[in-house]
Amino acid sequence: LQRFGKGSGVTRGTMEAAFTFMATSLRPRALDALWMRINPHGADSVTFQQVAKLCVGIDVPPRARPEVRVKLETIRQKLQQRYPPGQGVAALRRGFAVIDRDRSGALSAKELVQFLDKLGLRLTPYDADVLIAAFDRNGDGAVSLQEFCRAVRGPMSSTRAALVTQAFRQIDSDGSGSLTLPELTERYDASKHPEVIAGRLTAEQVVADFVAPWDTRMNVADATGESRSGDGVITLAEFLDYYDDTSATIDDDEYFELMIRNCWHLSGGEGAAQNTSCKRVLVEFKDGTQRVVEITNDLGLKFDNMQAVRRRLEQQGVKDIAVVKLK
Repeated sequence: LQRFGKGSGVTRGTMEAAFTFMATSLRPRALDALWMRINPHGADSVTFQQVAKLCVGIDVPPRARPEVRVKLETIRQKLQQRYPPGQGVAALRRGFAVIDRDRSGALSAKELVQFLDKLGLRLTPYDADVLIAAFDRNGDGAVSLQEFCRAVRGPMSSTRAALVTQAFRQIDSDGSGSLTLPELTERYDASKHPEVIAGRLTAEQVVADFVAPWDTRMNVADATGESRSGDGVITLAEFLDYYDDTSATIDDDEYFELMIRNCWHLSGGEGAAQNTSCKRVLVEFKDGTQRVVEITNDLGLKFDNMQAVRRRLEQQGVKDIAVVKLK
């Protein structure tokens, strides 16, 4: 259909050409009957979703529809032309705030038209409704900045995904493959979040921002169109899906890495992305020397239990310890 189509709609001629191309030619009478079933109201064209659902039983998710993909690609090109690399999200955030006059945090179809018009992209009301359906992941009939950015930018890079997976593995200390929201919030440390370090937010505000989306996410359709279980259990796939949303609004890779490393106490990183939340202790050795040692991946370690701290250091390969002092 994409090969022979000349727009987002599917005409009878497009469908006939597509069937012929697939060596599945139908007699004119059969093709007429099929077209009438797909298009009972006699419109000039139908959507790809209508054809796919009737012919092969596929109900195409909104974001996978050809007309949506065309619009998304146009939006991506406009953003690339208009903003230098690394500045797109900040510019979108400013523009979004200007259009969102009621401060609802989301745009209606009408506001989306105004928003994209400022990017030089003209939309019809129908186009806006189609994009709202594609962007709107929580079913509220509007699109948030996060939903918009994720739809336009797509999933996070493999490097970011690997880091998020590492964080999940560390939180999931028993290896069960699932976590509860209380477990996540108990272990989430916002004290060294980049926004807290910069003084733009308090740790309490960052925690609140982290927790809030999970309440709605637990019972809405995920990126594949399948409904989440609503059983309060968070799997690796859901954890990655959550950070797909977060990643979509962050241009800077170092910022994203530092956020993950500090909030989930993952050691490592270089330069601006180096972890600063893992505990550093002063170790005095039996030979009288001393040095500051980072306790790697210290999530969940109780620092009022010095025997546990000492055992962790020994597991890291720190030997001949005389005394451990918390800095």
